[in-house]
Amino acid sequence: MKSITIGNKGRDIVSTNYFGTEMARNGLAFVSVNAGAFRLLLPQALESAVREMKTGQYAVISRGSMPELGQHDGIEIMFEDHSDEPFALHMSPGQWDMMMGNAHNNRETTLDVWTESGCQLSMPCYFRMVKKVPHLKPFPIEKAKKSPSSHPAPSDENARSDATLTKPLDILRDKILRSLGANVFVHYPAKLPDELNYWYFYASDCGHSIVAILKEHEHLAFKSDGEAEDYLCPMPAKSVIGYYCVRDGFIIVDNPNLAYHELWGLDAPEDDYEYDD
Repeated sequence: MKSITIGNKGRDIVSTNYFGTEMARNGLAFVSVNAGAFRLLLPQALESAVREMKTGQYAVISRGSMPELGQHDGIEIMFEDHSDEPFALHMSPGQWDMMMGNAHNNRETTLDVWTESGCQLSMPCYFRMVKKVPHLKPFPIEKAKKSPSSHPAPSDENARSDATLTKPLDILRDKILRSLGANVFVHYPAKLPDELNYWYFYASDCGHSIVAILKEHEHLAFKSDGEAEDYLCPMPAKSVIGYYCVRDGFIIVDNPNLAYHELWGLDAPEDDYEYDD
């Protein structure tokens, strides 16, 4: 499927190929995040839904597993009108470029709804993590935390200063965790330092893990023409804790019990792999 590109000016969309993609032709919406705001792009088949969306006083985006579709991740965008059946969209991985996570739970931000003819609707939006979607439950507004970029004016300055999900490292991490099939709803049994929690994930095939760079690869990852991304590797969390330092936001692991082999990858002690029951 053709990758979706979006040109941004703050939270405004100045160009995108989305409306000509197979996703749009199949009637699937897409969510993009920039300058601290959610942007919901609607295909022609869903343009009539804007009228129902406008009945909402605000939007609530809930992220959780989607067991009914066999997905470990998904989102619900509910337009809260305080009725028994508020209008909502449900979306699975592949229908967003980046997505807020546990660090943004109960965050207040903004949702802009876009069609091919431009922005049709802007409203307050609240993000939360839930066990599963569909959720369709009221959001306790009194618990909301203001985003540093809530309701920003569209400008290049906002795009540069926002620290929510627009930093290159955030984009890289989100891409890598998705490629690894990360389940963001499983937490490590013990509290992790913030720098480790940033790169932590759980997957059924490798258990509790942290994406990091081996010390032996550090000089290659950070040389002038090097790419740190090429040396990132999922490692058992147990192999990282107590054996790491941080460089430019990346975790560097110096554990004598770890080795890397060109043919089969990381070699770690079997006892370091931890799985949920």
